[in-house]
Amino acid sequence: LDSKALMVIHISPKEDDINETICSMNFGQRARSIECHKECPE
Repeated sequence: LDSKALMVIHISPKEDDINETICSMNFGQRARSIECHKECPE
């Protein structure tokens, strides 16, 4: 079976929230690089 996952990262345009925005973007970048391969039993 093939499946896909979708992740939405919410970021803020406010300068006061820049640290949270950077953390969210870093998390999204790490999550994007995850690859999952499952072996199907025969």
